[in-house]
Amino acid sequence: MQVPRAKSFRKNLLSVFSLLCILLSVATGQSDSSVYNQKSRFDKLYGPDPALYNGIRYVPDHPNSKGFPFLLKNEPFDGEIILSGKKYQHLKLQYNCFKQEFVLDFLDQNNAYNALIINSNNIDTVILDGQIFVPCKIPGIQEPFLQLICSGPIKCFLTWNKEFNFLGTGAQTGFEYSNDIRKIYIQKKDGSPMRVINKQSFLNIFDKSLKRKIKSYMSARKIRFKNITDEKLFLLMEYCNSKTAR
Repeated sequence: MQVPRAKSFRKNLLSVFSLLCILLSVATGQSDSSVYNQKSRFDKLYGPDPALYNGIRYVPDHPNSKGFPFLLKNEPFDGEIILSGKKYQHLKLQYNCFKQEFVLDFLDQNNAYNALIINSNNIDTVILDGQIFVPCKIPGIQEPFLQLICSGPIKCFLTWNKEFNFLGTGAQTGFEYSNDIRKIYIQKKDGSPMRVINKQSFLNIFDKSLKRKIKSYMSARKIRFKNITDEKLFLLMEYCNSKTAR
């Protein structure tokens, strides 16, 4: 199928523009934000990159319900995304945990607010404030995206979800989104995933020779899986992998 001339022209012009921005930033010492501002002005003149802005328009499913469907907060993260091998930075992104999809917030050429659902089939990686999400390719995991915690010999990742429930009792009757539902998984060396619910289920993954050391490490740092942070989980997995590799 022949590509329309307008799209082809826009694609070639964007490539030339990107190259000029890189050369200009190197020559003049411009910051990334300065280059990004030039890219924004380019988009207003010639339209946004069709490879990124080609999703379905996002419309809230239940605007009058209590709560929100997004991860952690009801406003976008500063983030970046890799689509079909191409990286896009300085974006406003949200993760709809209830629908399991990523939403891009942006201002169009008329300076009006818009939001679209990014085509999940094209997503390689999404980064939200340093949190890395990738498509799930592990059998037995229902959610289509995983948040990576550790990619060592023993891998660790999270899944996120939300429920939409009816409130039939009390003064406020109606529907509401639940709080974030986080699940912790460990992928063992044989590739099989195991969900971690508490300390014991985590320790059961390891040989007896390592359990005592890991248990001491967790006790010294007062690690509880009920409220463990991403940072503590990462450090715990780094410790476990260092002991396993010996």
